[in-house]
Amino acid sequence: VKYIYQGKSFLGGCIWEFADHAVYHENGKYKYTYGGDHGEEKHDGNFCVDGLFFPNRTPHAGALQMKNCFRPVRVSYSGIDKNTNEPCYNFKSYKYFENASYTVKWSSIDDAGNDVASGQFDIDIPPQSDINVSVNAGKNADYVTFRYFIDDFEVAYEQHEASLGKSSYVGAVLSSEKAPVVRNSQNKLYIFFDGGQLIYNTDTGFFESYEKGSNEFFNSSAFSSFTGIGAGIFRAPIDNDMNIKKQWYKLRLDTECFSVKCKAKTPYRVENNTVIIENSYIISTIVAKQLCKVKILYTISYSGEIKVDMHVTKSKKIVNAPRFGAVLEMPKKYDNVKYFGLGESVNLPDFKQHAVLGVYESRVDDLREKHIKPQDASFRGEVRYAQITDNNGVGLRFTALGDMPFIFSADHFTSQQCAKAMHQEDLKILDTTCVHIDSYVLGAGSNACGPPPTDENRLNTLKGQRLSFLITPIGD
Repeated sequence: VKYIYQGKSFLGGCIWEFADHAVYHENGKYKYTYGGDHGEEKHDGNFCVDGLFFPNRTPHAGALQMKNCFRPVRVSYSGIDKNTNEPCYNFKSYKYFENASYTVKWSSIDDAGNDVASGQFDIDIPPQSDINVSVNAGKNADYVTFRYFIDDFEVAYEQHEASLGKSSYVGAVLSSEKAPVVRNSQNKLYIFFDGGQLIYNTDTGFFESYEKGSNEFFNSSAFSSFTGIGAGIFRAPIDNDMNIKKQWYKLRLDTECFSVKCKAKTPYRVENNTVIIENSYIISTIVAKQLCKVKILYTISYSGEIKVDMHVTKSKKIVNAPRFGAVLEMPKKYDNVKYFGLGESVNLPDFKQHAVLGVYESRVDDLREKHIKPQDASFRGEVRYAQITDNNGVGLRFTALGDMPFIFSADHFTSQQCAKAMHQEDLKILDTTCVHIDSYVLGAGSNACGPPPTDENRLNTLKGQRLSFLITPIGD
């Protein structure tokens, strides 16, 4: 958008596909079919089911992105109003022939996602002009959302920090009143904390159980190559990965295997009333051995919290690397999601004009945008915390550490399973809840017909990637 507005002769914002072009089958095996499904020799695959709307004209997240990118008014913070001593915002109209006349409804939240204040006012801005409006967002406000209405119709919306540099988010801190008790039996560590225990296999380098009360949080029959917590780099390709994914499959990233590289000389140590487990792991595929080396440090407190620190110490070249982050599988009954981050629909680091920071609740399956050809589409960015619970409110909370929010996603299948499916009906829902906590995910870009993601939204090596977060048992 900034390039379009930089020059008077620049034309942009032209979108290739309004809606998915698909054949509807009322009683067929597949509800919708596309290129190649009907025996034709030459086709475009799912190239024509990458529109802004589904065939039934319900919007993709891309339609919401378009709506906000095309918004007729844009706001920016302009300082403190000397008369009111309140934050002042500049509203500029990008219309050329008529006034921008809207009711602006605003609301503010603090950096914990709590509501602070709300209000509304009217604007009537001449074409290509701007006005300043002071907003009493509240002294504790960190973010303000502005929504533009004509009567009851919402034209667009946008969110900004309450004032430049105001955000005070610093993440969680791990503390422990006393050290958990550890019993080392053969090849396993039994780590007893307040009301529960962890079981860690010193041979495999993975946790086998995470239990508090009568609740087990790790899926003992995981569909990944490990149980407990591991690292992953593969995502099911999205539409814009049409060309990019060729490099992924050349390395067979879809066959990634995460395993311990070398066991620590001492299986654990006790420091500052916590139990610390540290190991080095490797990510390999069937054609690329030791593609990445990952150092993981687990710090376990007496309350049962686990601080996870991951660091990629070595990495081979991976052109447009898909992702990096932690992976864990929980039993499928953990299906209720609550998170504080960008929402409410799917978003990526360079695909978030439609996303607003807030607290959202969902079921796991409802996080996903159900494209005709399945793809990883449940990402939520800039997440401060996410929790997944059963119907009794019991589960796990994942909290960002330091000043680095993470990218969160959860599905009832693995990325590998998703990548194999050609239609929604082919996607097998597994008996698991697969959780991803990522420090990096490749941006959306526009490489189906245009350029790949920009340099700041893509990596060609994962070396140096770090991720830290806290896992906390919640509920009775």
